[in-house]
Amino acid sequence: MRECLARVQSRTRLTQNGGSEQENLRHLGAAVRAAVPVAFSRGVLYSLLDPPHAVGAVMAPDERLLRMFSYYRDAELRGATLLLKLMQRLDDPDAQVKLAKHLEEETHHAWLWTKRITDMGGVPVRVDDGYQRRIGLEIGVPKSYEQLFALTVVVEERAHQRYLAHAASPTVDPETRAVLHEVTKDEKWHIAWMENKLREMAGPDGQTRVDELLARYREVDRRVFRELEAKEREAFGFSLSETRAS
Repeated sequence: MRECLARVQSRTRLTQNGGSEQENLRHLGAAVRAAVPVAFSRGVLYSLLDPPHAVGAVMAPDERLLRMFSYYRDAELRGATLLLKLMQRLDDPDAQVKLAKHLEEETHHAWLWTKRITDMGGVPVRVDDGYQRRIGLEIGVPKSYEQLFALTVVVEERAHQRYLAHAASPTVDPETRAVLHEVTKDEKWHIAWMENKLREMAGPDGQTRVDELLARYREVDRRVFRELEAKEREAFGFSLSETRAS
């Protein structure tokens, strides 16, 4: 943003002396168009080439952001479904307590994304090719508790990394950043307890097996996420995972 302002200032500096007010406004408008093609505000995409004609004009929510947040919502819901399956099958009192808390937080995250979407004036979009579905197609149906726990660890790691990267992007609005911070704060605990329980179940002789399983799933995760990043670049012209606040 500082770079954009500097570009506007450099383009308008010469018009400040001797030009009429009308000429200065015209040059300023051209400078803004060249320096800042688009701006995100409160989850709505405003084009500076076509500003609202009146203060308070209603702008349609950016459909790309609605789809992105629907992807986030879908991932949280599918994660919650996986946790519920574990709760129904696993006979471990300690795990039952932690799974219940984990499940509550996952569904709360899904609600936060649902609320963000509706606050923007949209509705959740059906997602048939989201992260969870893609990684499931690559890995197949987990056949053991170890596989279920390992898959959940890797999925939670990806969520944590993605939310942090998105929150650091200079394009994110304050309301969305607040949601990102809220959901991110739970992810570290999710990862820690799931991996600890996974290694506990595997026992001393199963640690190498766990390491290999996690490595295999992380490789699948990287491949799947590269595909989703390509879709993001196609939609936005860049990937939020590549941007950082200055």
